[in-house]
Amino acid sequence: MRIMGYYRMIVFFFIFLTFDSYSQSQVEDYSFERNGYTVALSRHFPSNSLESGKHILLVHGLTYSSHEFDIKYTDYSVTDFLVSKGYTVWLIDITGYGRSDRPEDGFAVTSECASQDIVQALKLIRQEFNPKELDVLGWSWGTVTSSLAIGQQPALADKLLLYAPIATGFDGSEPTDSYHTNTWEHAASDFVFTAKGDIDYDIVEPEVAHLFLSNCWKYDQDSSPNGGRADLMSGSAKKLINLEDVKIPVLLIAGTADPLLNMKAIEALAKQANVTLKKVEGGSHVLMMEKAHYLNFQHSVLGFLNSKE
Repeated sequence: MRIMGYYRMIVFFFIFLTFDSYSQSQVEDYSFERNGYTVALSRHFPSNSLESGKHILLVHGLTYSSHEFDIKYTDYSVTDFLVSKGYTVWLIDITGYGRSDRPEDGFAVTSECASQDIVQALKLIRQEFNPKELDVLGWSWGTVTSSLAIGQQPALADKLLLYAPIATGFDGSEPTDSYHTNTWEHAASDFVFTAKGDIDYDIVEPEVAHLFLSNCWKYDQDSSPNGGRADLMSGSAKKLINLEDVKIPVLLIAGTADPLLNMKAIEALAKQANVTLKKVEGGSHVLMMEKAHYLNFQHSVLGFLNSKE
């Protein structure tokens, strides 16, 4: 068993090195300063012959940074998929996350703080590139922060995509430490597990899960800010996404097997005229990494981006 364990570690380490070095994208750094901290922002783009003038900013979730969107295994990378379709893709690490500077007080990285990082990133993109279209896709906590940003600055984006939208808060205790302690078990917790307590590899390919987990340690290491977590632990009666001031087209993507979602609240958001709800039957919180759903996710995103709404 120990020999097999070491063998598996070597195999996954080789896979990690191989696919981390592979990319369909060219990459440039556009990190910027806000509130005394450097916020990591990178531009992933195709050759000039393919570039369409359409740009999209991808906004990560609560604990781990923007590598979530760039799993370099076969065709799972959302970043590479969109680049291959002519999009310029921007990845942001919110203050305190990934490659961005870390404030001493992790409680300072609130949803409002994150929304201001997003606003400044969008302004930078518009000023530098004057894109034909600029869209935003947020995942999980990123749906809270990106919808807050666009609600405050509605002219900055043309379309808004909210994947695994956290429409309401959660009941339970607020964090007491300003930084969350990241563990392997926590990083894996959004995957579907078997009855034995293992990641269900019938649902997610082992290479995908292990690349994601390896990237959590590579980019996010052992802690992440708890300001956003304190915001989310505000009780189930607290509305976290308000789209009343968002008049641009909005797509909600929700997995029906995602235990973190308040589907009734999401369906209520979808009653707004400019909002479309895409339910993914059987999809979990990480459906963009699941064998049965990742292609559906990618093409649903692309279809909405290319729509004439």
